[in-house]
Amino acid sequence: MKYLIDTQILIWLFGDTNRLSPTVAGIIKDSKNNIVVSIASFWEIAIKSSLNKLKLPFDLPKLVDETLANNIDLLDIDMAHILAVANLPFHHGDPFDRIIIAQGISENLKIISSDKVFDVYSVNRIW
Repeated sequence: MKYLIDTQILIWLFGDTNRLSPTVAGIIKDSKNNIVVSIASFWEIAIKSSLNKLKLPFDLPKLVDETLANNIDLLDIDMAHILAVANLPFHHGDPFDRIIIAQGISENLKIISSDKVFDVYSVNRIW
């Protein structure tokens, strides 16, 4: 099964795994599953870190290295994702969440997130 992880899950995965639900921890540990993360998550982390709105227990290059070393694939943003954002109802204003939601819809991926606002977009959110 293929899963798209939200930014917070990426941070918790390499910083505070105790915050992951048992369901999510099991999905991520199962080597049969393909875990992907949007390139938008790294963009979000870079912006929030540079504005001192996010404190990481590690630097961004280390996060990228750990992500790749743990066989988590990167999901680029393409035009289909952008067009899907344009068609999303405006229930939620966070541009990073909106692109992740659009990617999940476009790629038919289950999204791993604790953020309940994802549910109003008819995505298959796992927590």
